[in-house]
Amino acid sequence: MSTLIYGKYFDRIVTIQDVGDFCDIEFTHINNAAVLLWLGENKWQSEKFSDFIKRLFEHEPIAIGVSGMNAEEQFDILIKIQSYITSEKHTMTHIYDEENIEEVLDYFFLGTFTDDERWDNWDKYHIIVIKDMNIKTKIAELLKSKWIKTEN
Repeated sequence: MSTLIYGKYFDRIVTIQDVGDFCDIEFTHINNAAVLLWLGENKWQSEKFSDFIKRLFEHEPIAIGVSGMNAEEQFDILIKIQSYITSEKHTMTHIYDEENIEEVLDYFFLGTFTDDERWDNWDKYHIIVIKDMNIKTKIAELLKSKWIKTEN
């Protein structure tokens, strides 16, 4: 497991975390972040995924987007869990059903928005890749070539 900081996009830190399982996820970059989950497996144990989503909401991300394999089913679980959470801080939710990671990143960076009350606190984009090292490598390449601008 590793979390890498890739730079900034519109003054917000961009990080990628790749893990082999939900239990390996570090939650240190979640608070005040727009989070993109890339699911690299077709089927997840619903209890394990549900526990992960509950923990994710506890860290109060600005937004959560779900993409990758079987994203629709996992998004349904996310929405169901969110309906039971009581928090003064609203978390926006998104599903990205595109199979092309470049399109997913386009929607994530250009289309993610937050609740008005949380806009000023939004300071990160955090991408979590679960069980898909090939996509993690592709995301890193796309970040460097398209989204992250290096300062001279």
